Amino acid sequence: MTKRLSILTAILLTLTSQASIAECIAPTNTPIIPDGHVASQDELIAAQNAVKAFQERNLSFLLCLDEQRAALTPEAEGNEEKMAAFKQAEDDAIELEKSVANEFNTARKAFMAR
Repeated sequence: MTKRLSILTAILLTLTSQASIAECIAPTNTPIIPDGHVASQDELIAAQNAVKAFQERNLSFLLCLDEQRAALTPEAEGNEEKMAAFKQAEDDAIELEKSVANEFNTARKAFMAR
C-alpha cells in the first residue's frame, strides 16, 4: 500500500508539471484489496472487478498519453522535456498497475490456499 501511495504521488507530480499531460486523467483511486487469508469469495470477486475497472481506466490514461505525445514535434523547443514527462507518467502508471495486480494476486493466492 505504501508503494502504491508513493507511485501515485509520483504520477500526480508528473501530471501537474506538464499541462498537456494534465489533459489525460490518471486513475488515482486504486482498488482496495482484501486480505486473502480472511476475505470471503464475494469480497475477492468484488476486488477482482475493481482491479479490472482500474486497469481499464489506466489503459485509457496510457492511450491518452500516447495521443498527446504523438501530437508533439520532437524537435520543437521544450518538447524534449515534455516527452520525458510523458515517459515518466507512463512508467509510473505501469508501475502502479503492476503493484495493484501483484497485491490482488497475493490476496487471491492466500484465498486459494485456505
